[in-house]
Formats: sequence, C-alpha cells, structure tokens
Amino acid sequence: MSEHLPDRPDPVVPFLPEKMQRAENPVPDETGNVIIDMLRKWADTAKEDCARAMEPIHRLSRELRAAEDRAQAAEAEAKHFRERATTAEAWLLRIQSQIDESFFQKKKLEHQEEPSPPSPYAPPYARGGKPGAR
Repeated sequence: MSEHLPDRPDPVVPFLPEKMQRAENPVPDETGNVIIDMLRKWADTAKEDCARAMEPIHRLSRELRAAEDRAQAAEAEAKHFRERATTAEAWLLRIQSQIDESFFQKKKLEHQEEPSPPSPYAPPYARGGKPGAR
C-alpha cells in the first residue's frame, strides 16, 4: 500500500501578484480601493455615532454635577439650621430653668409661709372657731 500523494500546490497564496510584490510602490487594485473607501465610511459613521452618543452623556454629566453642588449647599444649610436649633433649644432650657428657679421657688416659699384657708367642711376646731358655733 504504498501510494504516493499527488503533488500539492504550495498552500501559501501570495497576497499580491508577483510583479506587484517586486515593485517598490504597489498600486492597490479596485477591490482594495473599494474596501478602503468602505472602511473610511464606516469609521466616519462610527465617529458620528460616538459623537451623538457622547452629547447626552456630557449633558447628563453636567446636570449631575449641578445636582451634586445643590445637594452640598442644601446639606450645609441644613447643618447651619441644625446648629441654630440646638443653640436655641439650649437657650430655651436655660430660660426655663431660670424661670423655674426664680418664679416657682417664690411660689413654694409663699405657700409654705401662708397657711391655706380652712375648708368650710372641716370641723369647727379645725377652722379656728369655737366648738358648737356655726
């Protein structure tokens, strides 16, 4: 079973014809020009699509930055008003304690010094009257 394989041609096919390979400045054929023109058109279309896609992205980026700036300003304002509210609350507590100390202390002292009037339903000896008198 010794069979000889038929001679096969060289599996590598040269890209350019031999005479064009030898020339210093090969001239592309019409198919190459068409392919290059198509590639240029596709590249231009891709650039235009990219530019169209980037416009809303840049606009949204600017809007996001502006919203972040507004949020920071709102946070700073909220912090300012929180601090003012805390200070005001401290002052109110101080005023309340001073009122409690001065006003209600006097009331307690007055209540302790003056005896309360006797109840009309209390017995006569408790009212300071004589027994048997109405």
